Amino acid sequence: MKSNIAMSPTVRILSVLIGSLMLAAGLVVIAAALGAFGSDGATEAPRTNTPIFVMIVGAVFSFTGAGVIAHTFLRKFAAACGLCAMAIFVAGINWFAFGTEDLKFTKRTTSAATALSSTGRTAIEASEGRMMFGIVAIALDALVLAGLIHSVRSNSNRGAKRKKPLNNPSL
Repeated sequence: MKSNIAMSPTVRILSVLIGSLMLAAGLVVIAAALGAFGSDGATEAPRTNTPIFVMIVGAVFSFTGAGVIAHTFLRKFAAACGLCAMAIFVAGINWFAFGTEDLKFTKRTTSAATALSSTGRTAIEASEGRMMFGIVAIALDALVLAGLIHSVRSNSNRGAKRKKPLNNPSL
C-alpha cells in the first residue's frame, strides 16, 4: 500500500515553496559567480582561483530545487533533475581530486589538551588534499555507477513484467 502523503495539498504547497527557495538560491549563486552583482573590491578574495566551485554549488541547488518542485507533479522530470544535481556534485568532487588547477588545501587541527582549547588551520600539500578528494571521488563514482545500473535493471525488469502475453492466463 502506497502512502498518500506526497499527494496531500500541504505537501504539494511546501514542495513548491521549498523548491522555489532552493532554485532561487542556486540561481543567485550562479549569477554571483558570473559577476552579475559586481564587486566593490572590499570583499574577501575567494578561496579558489576560479568560480567553478561556486557554479557547482549553484547548479546543484538549482537542479535540486527544480526536482523538489517537480516531485509531486512530474516524477520523471524530478528524477532527471536529481540525476543532474548528483552528477554535477560528483563532477565537482572529481574536479577537485583530478583537475589540473592549482588548488590550496588546509587542514584543521583541534587540541583540548590544555585548559584552553586551540584550533588552527595549516596548509597541506596539494597531493595530500587531492588524495583525500580522490578517495571520496572514486567512492562516489562507484555509488553513482551502481545506482545507474540498478535503475536500468529495475526499469528493464518492470518492462518485462508488463509484456506478458494476453492469451496465456497462467502468466
